[in-house]
This record gives sequence, C-alpha cells and structure tokens, in this order.
Amino acid sequence: MKNRGFTLIELLVTLVIIGIISVIAMQSYEKITGRSKEEKYVHYRDAMKTAADLLLEGRKKDMVSGSCIAISYQKIVDSGKLKEEGITCEGSLVLNKTGKKFNYDDGNLECKNENNVSIKKRTKDISGCAIY
Repeated sequence: MKNRGFTLIELLVTLVIIGIISVIAMQSYEKITGRSKEEKYVHYRDAMKTAADLLLEGRKKDMVSGSCIAISYQKIVDSGKLKEEGITCEGSLVLNKTGKKFNYDDGNLECKNENNVSIKKRTKDISGCAIY
C-alpha cells in the first residue's frame, strides 16, 4: 500500500521553512527601501548644492577662510533653479570656506518625502553665519 499524503510533521517543517524565508525577505526589503530613500535624498541634496552654487557665485570671492553663508532652502526653490521632486525641506544650506576650499553643509536642513515622512533632521545651528 502506497502512502499518498503528507504527515503532520512534514507540513509543519514546510511551514517553518516558508516562515524563515519570509522573515529574511522582509528584512531585505526594508534595507533596500531604506537605502533607496537615502539615495534619493543624496541626489536631491546634490541638486540643491548646484542651485545654491549658482546663486552664491558672486559672494564666494568675498568670503574669508573660516566664514560661512547660510542660504535658505525656500530661497533656492523660489529662484527656480531647484524643483521639489517628492522632497521638501525647511532650514538652510550652509556654504563654508576652509582655506581655499568651499563645501556645503546640510546639517541645518530638515527634509520630508512626499508621504510627509522625515528623511533628514536638523543637527546643526547656523548662528555666526551670514544669511543670504
């Protein structure tokens, strides 16, 4: 006589294996979506820096080493040089001059995605910087 069905143990083992695979898949999915949100912000931040560069070009030559200029996010958007594409921010982008090098700091920005979920929080104060 042939056995044509599965035993209870075989079914339980199959369910446990499916459960383990599901947990691993969900963790991988969370990592991938988190990374893509961060990458989207990085590209958007780079676009902000380029737009701010265009706005501050004339002021850069007057900066001395150790000084900084804060340009509000809203001013960058209002200039028409940056389009809000699923991310909106509040605060300022700060241009610092160290020696002969210029660099932008986004520590004073707080940004949210289209679902109003925070993807970047403010971490720095801009007191002491010139406001543009």
